[in-house]
Amino acid sequence: MRQPSPPRKPRPAPPRPRVPASTPGSRTSQRAGGPQPRRVEPARELRGADLVIPADELEDFDGRDVDGEGLDDDDYDYDEQEWDELDETGRRELTGRGEPVPGARVSQLDDRLAERRRSSRRVLWVRIGSAVGAAAVLAVAIWLVGFSSVLGLRADQVTIEGEGPYLDRDAALAEVLPHVDTPLARLDTASIAEAIVQAPGVKEAEVARSWPNGVTVTLVPREPVAVADAGGEQVDLVGADGVVVATTAADAVPEGLPLLTVDMSQDGAQETVLAVLSVLDELPPELREQVRDAGAASREAIELRLHSGSEVVWGSAAESQLKAEVLLALLQVPAQRYDVSAPEAPTTS
Repeated sequence: MRQPSPPRKPRPAPPRPRVPASTPGSRTSQRAGGPQPRRVEPARELRGADLVIPADELEDFDGRDVDGEGLDDDDYDYDEQEWDELDETGRRELTGRGEPVPGARVSQLDDRLAERRRSSRRVLWVRIGSAVGAAAVLAVAIWLVGFSSVLGLRADQVTIEGEGPYLDRDAALAEVLPHVDTPLARLDTASIAEAIVQAPGVKEAEVARSWPNGVTVTLVPREPVAVADAGGEQVDLVGADGVVVATTAADAVPEGLPLLTVDMSQDGAQETVLAVLSVLDELPPELREQVRDAGAASREAIELRLHSGSEVVWGSAAESQLKAEVLLALLQVPAQRYDVSAPEAPTTS
């Protein structure tokens, strides 16, 4: 189907009428003796009325070119594809030369700006959605880890590690069980460890989370280094820090533990006991098993008595490791008295 004809080109202005050299009103006078030159009146300026084309001539001219032939669609200066675009969008117009009018470019710019704004809004909503989704996931994760029992402590997931004859593993487990179902993230492991070390047989305790539902308790036992008379048939097994590890019968004392002989009624008895215990703790096993008892009149006058009956003047607790090495060397020579209070210059007698 043929497209409707576009607006026709503006009709060209009619040719300017020629002005004759003389008008009917002009006169040429001849004088005797020959023809005289004619006087030409100046051309009159054309006015609008002179350019009016009669109606009958206008009808004859409509649709024809200057040669009187009909005008075809090819005589119009426009592009068919451009015309199809005009027919579809309805937002562009053509001038007489088939070129877009300036308003068409403004309309296209508005369309692009509107599309850019829509795209910016879409990006903004996508970012908002992503942020909301991430916040929701984070909230669920916080609830699962910190407030639900999904990752809570289970009784069958508690592990107790550490061996020792005076460790009470059940007592350590009893400190953990009240926290069953508590989320591991909120489990106060430090307070649990502090409660466990209150047991006399535990020197150190470490509580570590074992995800997703357990804990591991590692115990370091407190080893006794001396025996103290507890009265009657009972004795106390005392650790290096002065804590009584256990109380047992006198005939059940482990071998190699010396008897602590410190007068507890003297001034500073507690400090003296701790000094003696620190010396016993520094002794190597092969030397400690030769000591029968250890006592002191003060912190600076510690003495040891060996199973052989020999005495050892130890002095203070300073340089105990060096004194132990010197004493092991001196024991190669039998003597009644070994003085290592000055380890750089020991003596025997």
